[in-house]
Amino acid sequence: MEFEVGVDLTDQFVYGFGYSLEHNPDFRYCSDTTGFKDVTKGVPTYWLDGCGLTGGASGGPWMCNFDQTTGKGNICSVNSWSYTTKSGMGGTCTAFPLLLLWFHFADLLV
Repeated sequence: MEFEVGVDLTDQFVYGFGYSLEHNPDFRYCSDTTGFKDVTKGVPTYWLDGCGLTGGASGGPWMCNFDQTTGKGNICSVNSWSYTTKSGMGGTCTAFPLLLLWFHFADLLV
């Protein structure tokens, strides 16, 4: 598997994998088109709105170009956080050059 850095995941279909505590010890997955959240000012996060993974799934891979038949794809983010009161999973932005530019631009707007 390859880890893709610098990929813009906006509006991309991805699969998230992990071990949710509420379904322990079952390995789970979700799939959805990514959205974008800026819950904490200046910390943009990719978001899978319909993902039902919960606590314990943090660090599980997000797979882009995932082929369910072969099980192959590229890791493009990881499960990072979720709300405790509704579904969804946040993933890290790995587009570091783009992210740094975004931080600089956000500072100019303040």
